[in-house]
Amino acid sequence: MKLIVKCAWCGKIMEIKEIEEDEAPALPITHSICKCCLRGLRKQTQEIINNNKQNNNKRR
Repeated sequence: MKLIVKCAWCGKIMEIKEIEEDEAPALPITHSICKCCLRGLRKQTQEIINNNKQNNNKRR
């Protein structure tokens, strides 16, 4: 059976995997995050961390 792996952020199909019938989920699709979306998420996260650090330093 084939299992479709999609990016949960952008919806791009990342791969189609062959899996055993006994491992098959009810729907033949699962989600992950592609490299492009992961880079963007890491960048956004780092910006939030940096902004929080700046705001905390201003309060002192």
